[in-house]
Amino acid sequence: MIGSASCRQLRANGAKIDSVVCAIDREQGGRENLAVEALRLRAALTRRDLESSLPA
Repeated sequence: MIGSASCRQLRANGAKIDSVVCAIDREQGGRENLAVEALRLRAALTRRDLESSLPA
């Protein structure tokens, strides 16, 4: 996963990172993948949020 790989590189250079911010959590395992690296995903919206807002 690009996010966790990027965070590993930043941490290797001394950055202190505990959260990753994104606009939309697609709910395809990203949150769990980041958790393995002790990272918390903070998303403005989830896929479920978007789908529930669509007209029937």
